[in-house]
Amino acid sequence: MTLVEKKESFEKTSASHMLFYIAYIAFMFSIFAKNIFSYNISVTIILGLSVVVAVLGDKNEIIAFSISLMPLSSAFQYRYALLACIVIYVAKFLSTVKYAGSYIIMLAMFVWELLHSLSGDHSVFETFRQFTEIIFCVFVMSLSVKQFDFKLITRLVALSTAIAGLTAFLILMEENEYNIVLIMERSLRLGMGENLGDSYSMTFNSNRLGFLCNISICGLFYNFKLHHRSFFDILLLIIVTMVGILTLSRAFLLCFVFLLLAFALCAEKLASRLKALLIIVAFLTMLILILNIISPAIIETFIGRFDDEDVSNGRGNIFSIFNTFIFSSLPVFLFGIGMQNLMDKLKVLLGDDYSGVPHNGIQELFVVWGIVGVILVIIFIYTIIKNSKRMLRKKSGMNYIALLLILLYTQSSQFITSGVAMFSLTFAYIALTVPFNEKSLNC
Repeated sequence: MTLVEKKESFEKTSASHMLFYIAYIAFMFSIFAKNIFSYNISVTIILGLSVVVAVLGDKNEIIAFSISLMPLSSAFQYRYALLACIVIYVAKFLSTVKYAGSYIIMLAMFVWELLHSLSGDHSVFETFRQFTEIIFCVFVMSLSVKQFDFKLITRLVALSTAIAGLTAFLILMEENEYNIVLIMERSLRLGMGENLGDSYSMTFNSNRLGFLCNISICGLFYNFKLHHRSFFDILLLIIVTMVGILTLSRAFLLCFVFLLLAFALCAEKLASRLKALLIIVAFLTMLILILNIISPAIIETFIGRFDDEDVSNGRGNIFSIFNTFIFSSLPVFLFGIGMQNLMDKLKVLLGDDYSGVPHNGIQELFVVWGIVGVILVIIFIYTIIKNSKRMLRKKSGMNYIALLLILLYTQSSQFITSGVAMFSLTFAYIALTVPFNEKSLNC
């Protein structure tokens, strides 16, 4: 290739990247404008913009954009966007898509769920829709690429989370006369804003929003490990951490502490570990000072969340109810009751004891698919780890932090029925393929 041809190729690539980011900004602005300024923007238009973004992206940009839809899952029909991204990727880069053994375990889980349709109303289309996140994860595992653009993935995920958190914050502020002290006095949590009257709006369960912040923080910590420490990364880290704290989620705080300790302990040398711990202490001190300046009530309210008589917030009672439900019925223990229409089934089966769905991922698996489903999901997670060895055979403890974070979070939440939890497995898979250290670490 001549110098002129190289220059033309570079200019063409740069123009393509520019178009992708212009479309991405338009997509993000449409979501923000719809939720904050109440612009009458149809979710179909937002879905259309997501398709345009994918069409304009290269291999890395399509994958990064797809994963960044995770924090925007309540804003529009993100599952259709995810499927569209898969189709567009295949159409543009078919040669990189290979067969993977993970398709077999996905098909086994799909068939197992369909078998539950033998009793009661069941929609095959709805089952396919509920499997979208698993389909996407398996699709990414089947890609034959040298390396994913992890820096772009982590930044787009953190940016989407920051925008989602900012949107939730502005909605909550508007509902409470822009008085943050009033919000704290009422013990209102970020993610508790009212729906805008639309079936799609940026409203979140507080714990789920906190988990998205944990995933974003994890990604940014990975970036720092890879020596990507721009002002933009630090700003995103501060924002998503603040958003996580404002959710007042105990699960967020526990997972945040886990991340801090995990990254510190997985440093290569003792000096690096001590340095990491000092940075953590300095960061937390700065964060507490900032919060104290903004509103001391924030810290007091957060501490108050751990002073409750029932720190589990009723989860202990729910756990006991579902333990009895699982182990008192052999069919439930072996086969479960199926994923589709789960709440309706539980209302009938539990009667007066019904108090919602399980708040423990393992327990939820038993309820949904029984012991057979538990085994299938264990095999699926093993497949994620095994497939990642194609791209990175020698791993360090740091590679597993994202996966462990997800498993830790789902001990107080849903797993197989949670789109966000299943979606985040793709992020965990990619983290398993990134060479963070030159040699394996024992941590």
